[in-house]
Amino acid sequence: MSQFLLSFSYKVSYKIIDRGIIEVLGPMGLSNVVNKKSFDLYKLQTGFLYHYAFVILLGVTLLIGAVQFLDSFLILVDFRLIIVLILTVFFSPIFKK
Repeated sequence: MSQFLLSFSYKVSYKIIDRGIIEVLGPMGLSNVVNKKSFDLYKLQTGFLYHYAFVILLGVTLLIGAVQFLDSFLILVDFRLIIVLILTVFFSPIFKK
């Protein structure tokens, strides 16, 4: 019985949880995502100053626009309604497969 429990705990807690889920969601998964995204950003580099200035201008414009949109949107819509809608989508049996 004790050999079965040791074997089961090794297979479940170590192999599946520690080496499987935690490594994929933790250090290995994070490093793979950062590596892939940094390579995608590397391909966007052109070396021209006006490209970088345009990206900075576009980013600041989008950031200011998002802040203004959220300010005006939250005035018109009650925040509790947004939470109810999000919970409805997550827990609705229609959207589950």
